[in-house]
Amino acid sequence: MRLDWAGEQPSTRPPFFLPSLAGTMANESRHPGLDRTALAGDDRQRWRAAGRLAPPPVSADHELRRRLTAAWAESIAVRGYSRTTVQHLVDSSRISRSTFYDNFGSKDEAFVAIHTDALASLGMHVTVAAAAEPTWPRKVTSGLAAALEVAAGRPQEARLLVGDLFGAGPRMGYCHDLLLARFTPGLAAGRRSNRAPPLPSSLETALLGSLIGIVSSRVHSGVGDTLPALAPSMTEFILAPYLGVEKAKRTAGVLSAEAP
Repeated sequence: MRLDWAGEQPSTRPPFFLPSLAGTMANESRHPGLDRTALAGDDRQRWRAAGRLAPPPVSADHELRRRLTAAWAESIAVRGYSRTTVQHLVDSSRISRSTFYDNFGSKDEAFVAIHTDALASLGMHVTVAAAAEPTWPRKVTSGLAAALEVAAGRPQEARLLVGDLFGAGPRMGYCHDLLLARFTPGLAAGRRSNRAPPLPSSLETALLGSLIGIVSSRVHSGVGDTLPALAPSMTEFILAPYLGVEKAKRTAGVLSAEAP
């Protein structure tokens, strides 16, 4: 069961389309003759857009993923996603190629697995922080502050989440879409406010895309530890379209006053 950080009722539906689609993708990678007509129409399109990436195998243990997270973060920083090879990953993580292929079918599959872990961890921290707040603006405020703290404290995971967006092609694009899909519903809840003006349908994607760009720039520049200090200005930026500039400033001002 997942508690939606926007304050919705808890839902048993898995986030986005991963569980149902993931099993199909895994079967397809191992059984090329699989009848894809069993897929729902939307899932078929997402399956194609995902570049036939398989889900994280259950046999990949925590230590293996910890090593691969560090290896991926280092390699993306040095050579980018597209030039990273399986050999780079096994050399950096100090595992054998046989161990790698016992758990993953390709470097793409390994990346999706590690990215999924990092996204789940981030989502948990945001959900816990937001759940303690009584109102939507405060949920956004606390959830955003928690996300920035995680990015600052876990730079390797942050580098994977916001990684090589323009150099990796559809693989990173797929994971980027998962990141957006995880958090846009929480922002969209602000549309239900009676004071919210008519808003463009792309607003949440644009807002989160801007924040991801800032986080990416700081993380890749080696100054990710400065991200928590941006929480007040980012809060104002996010809330202004929904609440108006003045109320967004007041909410961000409360955050500034509470900062140590």
